[in-house]
Amino acid sequence: MESKKNVPAVLITGCSSGHGKALAKLFARNGYPTYASARSLESIEDLKKLGCDSLRIDVTDDRSIQEAVRTIEKKHNTVGILVNNAAIGKELMTGVHKVANDAIQEGLPEHGLQRK
Repeated sequence: MESKKNVPAVLITGCSSGHGKALAKLFARNGYPTYASARSLESIEDLKKLGCDSLRIDVTDDRSIQEAVRTIEKKHNTVGILVNNAAIGKELMTGVHKVANDAIQEGLPEHGLQRK
């Protein structure tokens, strides 16, 4: 779909699946200049066919983030909408769950509690 005039450029991280992919499709269908990103460009090839531009971004690599932003700024002057969706999946939540459990277990003796 053609981009609408005077609408902000959209950058979405983590577009290889789930919410990121769905949001990229939604913005593109509604005429926003949409930049879908993922660590692997092959994983977002289908979004290019829908009108998204694709960018390789690894959110743990500052250089890839800066390059992506510069690419968008050259064409649109700014990133108007950022959806920072990368790493919001089972890997992150599993890690958070483990950290929380470890912290709870470590804190038990301090509070007079014992593990079962």
